[in-house]
Amino acid sequence: MSQGTSTLALPEGSCDCHVHVFGPRATFPLDKLAPYAPGLASFEDLAARQTRIGHDRVIVVQPSVYGSDNRCTIDALRRFQGAARGVIVVTPQVTQTELDAFNDAGCRGVRLNLAAAGGISLADARDQLKRTADQVAGLGWALQIFANLTVIAALAATIDELPVNVILDHFGLANAAKGIEQPLFSELLDLVAKGTYVKVAAPYLVSNETNFTDVRVLVHAFLQANPNRVIWGSNWPHAVGGTGQQDSGDVAPFRDIDDGASLQQFADWIDDRKLLRLVLVDNPERLFWK
Repeated sequence: MSQGTSTLALPEGSCDCHVHVFGPRATFPLDKLAPYAPGLASFEDLAARQTRIGHDRVIVVQPSVYGSDNRCTIDALRRFQGAARGVIVVTPQVTQTELDAFNDAGCRGVRLNLAAAGGISLADARDQLKRTADQVAGLGWALQIFANLTVIAALAATIDELPVNVILDHFGLANAAKGIEQPLFSELLDLVAKGTYVKVAAPYLVSNETNFTDVRVLVHAFLQANPNRVIWGSNWPHAVGGTGQQDSGDVAPFRDIDDGASLQQFADWIDDRKLLRLVLVDNPERLFWK
């Protein structure tokens, strides 16, 4: 788990828009289909990390290992006492009463994982988008989509027409090494230009370079397309998934990432205090607090 600190003077109200919390197994058991078994990354760990880095606010995102059991995420939201918002996972059977309770707890978004859409048809993925958006539209929540460029491009028309704010996770999984000329990247930029949010989080998911310097061109492309639709996230505690099912007894490690250095690198890439405030403060506030 990263233990970095930051000397970067962050603007007041700065928000990390992508973190996870992994609580004690006895209290928050993993889903039976959990793709990996993480170690402990508690609320206390996250709160201490927030102090070290200097963020005032945070978005706690439901990790895949809990499925649609959002109790660990909700517990963290309540303990942050208004300084956090949540992005959760819901089933098609969720009731309005349950959604209202989630909203009262601080949830402001719902997450769909379409990165492995090869396992479902695009028609089914399109139906999932529409159904989920309809479930949360009345609450004003956002829909966060984890998908690669192929899926994003295929669903672009549907995404553009959804009655909610849409967030494309982790750079839209664009391949940083292929730059902005890679196939289908223009479709992603077009969505951002028209109002879809993109989250620049976890460059190690899209880059093979040690210092992720090839990611800079993607960040600049997003900002040029629409600076009002770019948000930043760390992906703390940087779990390494896919190392075995939770019943194997193996605990998936956390990547050794210095979040302070990552944030400083991002600020250096932008090199503009007004843009930095837009990405870290104004855009998250509009999306999750208003």
